[in-house]
Amino acid sequence: MREILFRGKRADNGEWVEGYYSTSGNYECIMKDALYDHYIVDPSTVGQFTGLLDKDGKRIFEGDVVRDIDDGGLRSVAYVSGAFWTFARDTMYDLMGNCNGCLEVVGNVHDNPELIGGEEG
Repeated sequence: MREILFRGKRADNGEWVEGYYSTSGNYECIMKDALYDHYIVDPSTVGQFTGLLDKDGKRIFEGDVVRDIDDGGLRSVAYVSGAFWTFARDTMYDLMGNCNGCLEVVGNVHDNPELIGGEEG
């Protein structure tokens, strides 16, 4: 069973944090533990852990940009219609169909939009 984790950028300093997702009033939070360590995050940056690791053992999250080891292509990771997918231009690939370890995280759509043809941040 995969671990249900989320990642988001802290609203106060832009640092990435991983943990459990929660809401508190009008805020979205990532909690490191159940009681104390919680951080208000920018809601547009929140992404769920896919349950897969890249070739170096790094967790792959929704919003990551990954490189396919076989063809060198860059793809963004998204959650669509109840499943995780990777996107390259107009083509959609089933993320779970890719072998665990056949991808490399090279950035994310928030910090590195230029990797997928977006504007530089």
